[in-house]
Amino acid sequence: MESMDIQHKNRRFFIYRYQLLARIDPENPQFIYMTPERSYMNVEDLKSDKNRIFWKMLKDIEFKWPYAEISHEIVFSNEETCLIRMGVNRPTVLRTEDFKSIFTNDWPWIYIFVDNNPDNQFLVVEVEREAWDTPDITINMLSRNFNDYLSNYYLIAEIEPIIEKNAFWEFVNKHKGEIKLVEFDMISPNMSNISEKSEWPLREIRDQYNATRQKVRLENTANSSIAVKKDKLIVSMAEYSSSGGGKIRFKIKGFRGYKSLSDDKISIEFDDVEVETDDPKKFREIATTLLNLVRKL
Repeated sequence: MESMDIQHKNRRFFIYRYQLLARIDPENPQFIYMTPERSYMNVEDLKSDKNRIFWKMLKDIEFKWPYAEISHEIVFSNEETCLIRMGVNRPTVLRTEDFKSIFTNDWPWIYIFVDNNPDNQFLVVEVEREAWDTPDITINMLSRNFNDYLSNYYLIAEIEPIIEKNAFWEFVNKHKGEIKLVEFDMISPNMSNISEKSEWPLREIRDQYNATRQKVRLENTANSSIAVKKDKLIVSMAEYSSSGGGKIRFKIKGFRGYKSLSDDKISIEFDDVEVETDDPKKFREIATTLLNLVRKL
């Protein structure tokens, strides 16, 4: 019998960052944060415990989605990282050679890797169109479930993609003389390692106005372009946003809608053979590989 070559596809992952923000009542600075586990006497105590709460959530949560049934299992975890395998119920029909139809449930699945180190807070999400059409839909599902759970702890999870480092300036150079608007929609940070170099006063505005997000919009309302200069302010906001700190969008001449950098998300690829497994050692290898890659960013 002639041998057959089996073609294996690569499995692709996109990298996101989550930030955990406290829901503060600015009118009541003496507010006591009463949660299902304990009471926090002030917001600083709550913030100091946010990653532990998030980690507990990952162990306890049951994911729900109005459009499909979801199953999941943690296949690897250590003190601050875990690898989750998540399946989605997609009813399907199998047609047999004798012209009959068999109705069954298909459960295409993806990996989700979490690095809960407070200086990292990465979500690595696999793309599998049979499960979800885009990784942004997966992120939307995760965000809704995370925030439903975290609302009992006065916390909010904000999740944004990590963008290729030079994508902003490549876009600016490509559309030089055409850009009418650039907008930075930034998360008020709780991670000093990605915000401390910002020339925009992210932390000061957060603390003074209790703002969870901040928008900086540069626009020329006349039919003229704006000057996107490579100065400290723009460089710092572009770097913060691209590091998972927010969204960036543009308006250019001749295009009615907005352009974003969503197509420039950083991705990782694995050979399908490497991830189709039930071997605990292999799960550890996958998690370790993803961890090493994201911590080089």
